Amino acid sequence: MGRYLNKKGLAFETIGIITIGFVSLFVLLSFLGVINLSVSRIFCSFYSSIADPPAFCEMTTCSSERYRMTDSDTESFTREIAAHAITCYQHKAGCLQEDNVRLCYALLVDEHPNENIYESNVTKLLEDEGGCDVLENNLIIDESGNPVPYDGNCGIHDTIEWDVKDSFIKDQPLILIEYNEVSDTVMVKA
Repeated sequence: MGRYLNKKGLAFETIGIITIGFVSLFVLLSFLGVINLSVSRIFCSFYSSIADPPAFCEMTTCSSERYRMTDSDTESFTREIAAHAITCYQHKAGCLQEDNVRLCYALLVDEHPNENIYESNVTKLLEDEGGCDVLENNLIIDESGNPVPYDGNCGIHDTIEWDVKDSFIKDQPLILIEYNEVSDTVMVKA
């Protein structure tokens, strides 16, 4: 009888060692970027049910908030961008991505704005409605794509980064609102 118990014990030990080896290999390959994101998500989801997941799992398991833009009125569209930028800056939360950038919102555009929306439109709205007290913006990207001082009064810091194709929002299907932890700025990307 003792002979069979030792074999069963050995079998459980072997299975445990093999499992630990596979998990270790998986973690190593994940850190090296060999395994794609969907497999990493499965691993992180499974691992979090057993124990606290490793730090790299935060990047693969969180999801940013998605919001649908359904109003083509230019002022309403601009207001939505400004409101999401302020909220992102105030909460400084979202999915951690590369280079200490957090994705706060993914704005899915169902209805495109009637007119082009420039950084100056968002900054002017912030100035008119008191948003500059929270999110200052003294440097804007003009219609030519060049950084220029904002001609109004929206604080002394440049806390909005405008990374938009052709310098304006018009027909883009997606607008990202991100928070950069290093520069303490909100980035609008489209």
